[in-house]
Order: sequence, then C-alpha cells, then structure tokens
Amino acid sequence: MAHPPSYYEDIESSDLVTKKALAVATTKKLNHIKLRWEEYAQFRCWDDPTQKLKDIGEGGINAFLTWELDNTVMKKGSSFVTFWKYFRMYYYSCTQRPMDPKTSRKLTIQVKHLCNTRLSNVSMPKSVFNEVDFEIFTQFIWKEYRPSKALPIALMLQFFAYTAVRPGSMLSSTDYPNQYLRYSDVQLSLISTGEYTMVVSYWYYKGRRQNNNPTTFRLRQQKVHLHCPILLFIALALRNRAFKDISNPADFTNLTLPTDFSSLVLEFKQEILETPVFQKPDGTPFTAASFRTILGHISNACGFPEKVTPYSIRRGAGNAVDGVATESQRNQVMGHSISEMYVPYASLVSLDMQSAFWREEVTPTRVGCMSLGRIQSAPTRITPSQSEAADQDPMVVETTRAHANQQAAIVLEYNHVNHAPEEDRRLLQSLKSQADYAKRKARREMFQKDRRDFFANAPSEVIRQQLVGIEGASCPQGPEPSLFDESGDISLPKEFNLALAYLFSI
Repeated sequence: MAHPPSYYEDIESSDLVTKKALAVATTKKLNHIKLRWEEYAQFRCWDDPTQKLKDIGEGGINAFLTWELDNTVMKKGSSFVTFWKYFRMYYYSCTQRPMDPKTSRKLTIQVKHLCNTRLSNVSMPKSVFNEVDFEIFTQFIWKEYRPSKALPIALMLQFFAYTAVRPGSMLSSTDYPNQYLRYSDVQLSLISTGEYTMVVSYWYYKGRRQNNNPTTFRLRQQKVHLHCPILLFIALALRNRAFKDISNPADFTNLTLPTDFSSLVLEFKQEILETPVFQKPDGTPFTAASFRTILGHISNACGFPEKVTPYSIRRGAGNAVDGVATESQRNQVMGHSISEMYVPYASLVSLDMQSAFWREEVTPTRVGCMSLGRIQSAPTRITPSQSEAADQDPMVVETTRAHANQQAAIVLEYNHVNHAPEEDRRLLQSLKSQADYAKRKARREMFQKDRRDFFANAPSEVIRQQLVGIEGASCPQGPEPSLFDESGDISLPKEFNLALAYLFSI
C-alpha cells in the first residue's frame, strides 16, 4: 500500500518501540516499588524523587533498603530478595540505564547480609504432587462430587498433570480474565489404529503472552479409564454440545477413517470455538482461584497436611519430565527460558540412593509425596466452639462494634437505614465488609492452627495410646481399595459411560 511522503516523515520523527511489554503482575510490583520510593523521598524531604534516584549512590540505596525493612512487614528473606530485583528494574525504568555492575554486586551482598541478620532464611521443601496423590484425589472427586461437577475438575487435574502448565496458561485469572483454554485450542482426531488423540495448544505462557507461537501437547488414550483425558474431554464436549456433527456417543460408532486419510478431525461448532473449555454453570470461564480453592478443599477432606495447589501439580509433573526428557525438552514443557529456573522444582532427591550404592535395581522413591503425611481423621472444618472463639478476636470485635455503632447512629437519625443518604449507606456497607472479612480471616486462621496442631500432635498421641494399651487407639490402616479397575463400576455422567462403552468396548 502506497503512502505519501508525509506518512514516512511522521514515522521518522516518532520514537522507536524500545520497551518490552511487561506482565500485569510485574507492572503492579513496579508500581509498588515506585510508591515506596516516593514515600521514602517524602520521609527524607526530597523534592524530586526521580532525580534523586538518578544521582543516588550505593550508600543511599542501602539506606533505602534498610528503611524498607524498618517500615514494612516482611518475614522471609526470599521476599526481600524479590523486592531488590524489582527495585533494580524500577531503577532502570527511571534512569534509562542499568545499575553499575559493581554497585549491583555489592548491594546484592548487602541484601543477603540483611536477609541473614534480620529475616528468616529457612526454606522448607516445596510440596510436590505425584501419581500417588493423583490417585487419591481422583478417587475423592468421583466419590464425593456429583458427576456434573466431578467431570471438569477431574479433567483439569489431568491437564495440569499431563502438561505441567501454570494455572494462568489454562484458566482465567484476575490479571488476564480473557485468557484461557478455548475449544479452538483443542483438536480431537481419530487415527488409523482406531484410537483417538488430542492436541492441546497453550498460548498464554508466562513472559510470552503476546507470542503467536503456542506450546502444543499431544495426549493419548489411557488404559485406566479415569486416567484418560480423551474420554473425559469427549464427555465434557458432549455435555456442552460442542461437536459440529456429533450429538451423542452412539454417533461414534458410525465414524470410520477413509483409506486416503491418515486421521479424521472431529470438528467443533463454529459458535463454540472461542468459548472456554472449562466453564462455570453460568457459562463464565472457570478461574485459577476457583480451582485453587477446590484443591484446598480436597486436600483438607483427604487429610493432607498441606494444601495441594496448581503449582504442587506442576512441580510433580516437572520432576517426572526431568527423569525422561532432555534439558531443552524439559525447558520447553515447563516454559522456562533458562535451565536454572528448574532448581526450585528439584529440591527433593527422588532417587533411591541405597539401591544405587549397593548396585541394586534403582527405583524412584516416594520422597516428596504429599500423601505420606496424610491422616484421614484430620479436622476438615471449624467447630462451632472454635467459631465463637474466633469471633472474640480483637479485630473482629473492633470492626463489628464500628459497624453496629454506625448502624445505630443512622437508625437514630433517620429511623431506617434505607432513609439515610447514599454516602452514609456506603460507609455502613464498607464497615460491614470489613467486619465480615475480619471474621472470615479469624476463623480461617483458627482452623489452620487447629490443623497444624493436629498434625504436630497426632503421631505422638497415637504412639502414646498404643504403648499404654488404651482401648480404641488408632492403628495403621491398609491401603485404600483402588477405584481404577476395568469394570467402570462408578457413578459417572451418562455420556461418559457411553463414551467408555464405545472407546473401550466395556
């Protein structure tokens, strides 16, 4: 397309795009650093915070970092190291030059010194979700949830385990509400062996959400029915009426592969291509926060000492990949730009070192398995007496009293809350929200403390009871009966049973 000379004159005088687009979370953190630096400048009575940052030396930056520790609630050294990393980024954005390497190295040493002297540097091994935990979770999902709810949750669990993605790559999030896995990102095909394969493409990887090159995974059928993402996806797509030419599982029996075809792609309806694969009953995208909440509920109900999170599943998948993939393949799966980023996932040694030492057959150990500390009798909800005790928390009492006083004053002056001016009603609603939040927080902390105390004391209590011969003492339980047999005898959605009947000829 031809343009007049003035068009190119405007381009010649315009600025080049020299800044990389930052993630929303990164922008928020940089804004936080900016706010803290401006507060420090106001504390020091500086007129121009930006100019002062350009002129400041290593001593001035050290003073700011010390002030930050003195004026914020920061408990872990890792948090302070992260603060220092983002401060360097903010320094570059303000001064348009990187920090002097020598100064940066000296201040990094100082940051580590402050971490060692003023903050906790104890780093506990990160939770890792493996195949044993996966089976326990799957059993719970299909036993305790109604089939319509169990189906998407079980499939999400499989997608996280089989692709090791971060939650924001598959589910909607606060920062990226419109970025999630769509039907257009999934391709289901019948191949020459008579089996089905599924190709899943993820576009929204951390650090490259604007990239037009997705990371693609190929998933296959599993012999164990409830481990099979193909069957679960077919059941979910049938329930959502997503297929273009297939309306019920019986239609699968009419599908054949033409002789000149290597595969037959099952197309989705045009109007459903941009809809989320995982959605709530109202059709809105399922969020990462909702899935995290569900995992926490299942963790508590199954007696896990720690809550399973999407990142627990990602670490387990990462460890599994590390044992069979090359370094470049592992980086591709995990979405890591450099190999050093994998280090936090490999904090637990999964090799049976005793067998290796004695030249015996080496098998993976269950180190890091989250279910090793599982106690099924652990508390799963707060008791009424604990709720009453939590409601006596000073913050709960204070916020509840403030709301009650404001409501009484409004009623006294206007006879009814609805007769009060809008400003007074907004203030009353804000006070109520604060009181409700304080109550939820106090109860949540009470419940968490109760679980921590239980897991800390339960083993000793069981041993004591058994050694002194107390009747009714808890005894070790045998393994739970597996739900994964070839009978398919389980409460599943109708369309799932039909899909099983065809694909596996049950």
